[in-house]
Amino acid sequence: FAHVVFQEARRPLSGDAGAVVEIIADTAFRHACEAHISPRACSAYGSIIVLCSSMTSMTAKEQSFVSKELLKKLMIADEEEIAEALSAAEEARIADSSATAAAKFGPKKILSLAETAREATFPALQSPEPPPACVTEAYVCASLQVASALLRNEGASSVSSSSPASAAALAAAAAALRAIDLALLRGGVAEYVDLAAPLIERAEALQASSASTKEEGPARKKAKKAKDGKALSSAGATPAAPPCPPLRSPGPIAREAAKGLSVERFRAEFEGTATPVVVTGAMDDWPALRRWSPLQQLKERCGKRMVPVEFCASSDATRTYLSPSWERRVVAFEEYLEDQVLNPAPDAAERGYLAQHPLFDQIRTLQSDVRTPPYCGDSGSHGGRKAEAAIDGDDEKCLAINAWLGPRGTISPLHFDPRHNFLCQVVGRKRVTLFAISETPRLYRRGDWLSNNSAVCLDSPDLARFPKLADAVSTQVVLQPGEMLFIPRHCWHHVASLDPSFSVNFFYGPSLEHGK
Repeated sequence: FAHVVFQEARRPLSGDAGAVVEIIADTAFRHACEAHISPRACSAYGSIIVLCSSMTSMTAKEQSFVSKELLKKLMIADEEEIAEALSAAEEARIADSSATAAAKFGPKKILSLAETAREATFPALQSPEPPPACVTEAYVCASLQVASALLRNEGASSVSSSSPASAAALAAAAAALRAIDLALLRGGVAEYVDLAAPLIERAEALQASSASTKEEGPARKKAKKAKDGKALSSAGATPAAPPCPPLRSPGPIAREAAKGLSVERFRAEFEGTATPVVVTGAMDDWPALRRWSPLQQLKERCGKRMVPVEFCASSDATRTYLSPSWERRVVAFEEYLEDQVLNPAPDAAERGYLAQHPLFDQIRTLQSDVRTPPYCGDSGSHGGRKAEAAIDGDDEKCLAINAWLGPRGTISPLHFDPRHNFLCQVVGRKRVTLFAISETPRLYRRGDWLSNNSAVCLDSPDLARFPKLADAVSTQVVLQPGEMLFIPRHCWHHVASLDPSFSVNFFYGPSLEHGK
């Protein structure tokens, strides 16, 4: 029932879906959850309630009565009777010529009902067991209804560039973005970002209308005083990047200037031969190089937005997702930036890393800060994903773009990826150690579900336990701001942040299993 009702609720998000939310929050949702009826009857019940709720000629009391009586009948109905009921409800809906649901419910009432609908999903979401997919979808869509209602309240929908937002409208925009963020992070950014996009754009436009009328804020003034990010990289509270042990190397990694490296030559000499290469000058037109450095500038643009951060104990030598202490939590961007990246406590019990997150889909105002490398093919010109390809399952055309933001000392353990990768460094430096696929027999590939990872902790390798590692041949590079590194698919790599760092990576090309 929840699945059917909320699927229907997805469609009128751009308008008023108060009637749908009224039924969910009043009696129908509870009745369906408590009853034991067949899936087909349950779907029919949900569909009919949705249809009835759009008929403004029916009062809330009448709708409640219909929902109760309908449920009783459907519990004993056969397939033919269910089909007849659906047909009759559709005819009634078409015949109803009353005003829209917006005439029946004001924005504050819609907001209250949407919040009630969202809260109805909390018990299942907080259970130790994974919630059913329909409950997750119910939470996501109810949260988006909350955001939509918030943006219709307090005059938020009437703000323009010539009339800056009021304090109440700005508060509504911030609350709406929080609801949207939590919905996307629970349901999946890729799955729901297109549905949420109109609401995100509206809320971000509200915030932008206010920001454009303000004088230069203290965070921006403070950021201008820092030169070339030196204030960040000198922070002494963050752990130093672990020293990389001596490794056999065939020589330095190739470096190419973008102006002399055509797409055709790149594909022939590097992509086609699975050879890593550092490309310089290809990021010269990235606004991110000036807008993100120093990192304090991001507080004004992303401060209250909610993001997923990977935490693990500071005492854990690996400090990665392979650690037994690893967990992911959702926190405010400004809280993470201040407490974990800019000013972490020297004795902090844990360290955080915002790793491999599609931040540019979630916070779309950042999309214009980055540019897709031309070597990735026809996959778009900015930081947004190619939604059509993702939906069609054409991973060769689908560009996956991720943000990596963390303090000095954050680690990505030794692993490989099934797709080609461009790692683009915006703020700070990263040390990357690479091993060709031919080195796999000496890198102790894990045998569990994390089989694209090595069992070796490259920061402090146990050569007594992993003796073949001593014969592995690697290359190493320190990636500077404004440089990008091509990492071929199946090329093993280990990454360590030498400074507080912000990187963007682009996965592209078909996903292939190791060795194929």
